[in-house]
Amino acid sequence: MGIFSMFTGLMYNDIFSKGMHLFHTGWTWPHGDGTIDAVPNGHTYIFGIDPAWHGASNSLVFINSYKMKMSIIIGVIHVGFISIFPVKF
Repeated sequence: MGIFSMFTGLMYNDIFSKGMHLFHTGWTWPHGDGTIDAVPNGHTYIFGIDPAWHGASNSLVFINSYKMKMSIIIGVIHVGFISIFPVKF
């Protein structure tokens, strides 16, 4: 349970707060200014959201959409656990 709480805390920090650049990003900008379309460089970002999204022109739309989808998924999982393991008072 402690490992899961640390994982959840890291994901929460990476997605909903200030992202951490732990690994090499999977995108490069050909001209380096961030205005040209990004090109995939063959890497896969392992944990959280790729830091390249923070420099993209549609980052706000993407992050808000991602947060809404994740809140629905986490809510359904939470309700599922409550129905499987009911709390008895």
